[in-house]
Amino acid sequence: MSGSGDLSIQIRRMAEAAKSGSRAEMLDAARMIATLSQDFAKTVKRTATTPPHSATKDKLVNNSLGLEDLCRQLKILASVKAGSASLDLDRDHQLVSNTGNIVRMWKELNDGLEIAKIVRK
Repeated sequence: MSGSGDLSIQIRRMAEAAKSGSRAEMLDAARMIATLSQDFAKTVKRTATTPPHSATKDKLVNNSLGLEDLCRQLKILASVKAGSASLDLDRDHQLVSNTGNIVRMWKELNDGLEIAKIVRK
């Protein structure tokens, strides 16, 4: 997955910050996750113009839009959590769930790109 190494570093950074209670670091890592993911989604959308199979193209574009939505949610959620009085940020189910969904969407998009390459041949 293109950029997935940086993504995993930022996810680990966010998890460690949440565990230690470093709200500013958690928020910064969440923003970086969102930025990396939005850049990836833009790349996928540009690539999605070339698959000859319209269903593959539509799926790539729709999943890219879904990833962008998840990124917006993560930034908002991390901001709210960073400003809250909650002590258990590392066990926050909303942050964990949203981040897991972002990772799954990256995988889905990467798989779609691989399929598009095969279909193009």
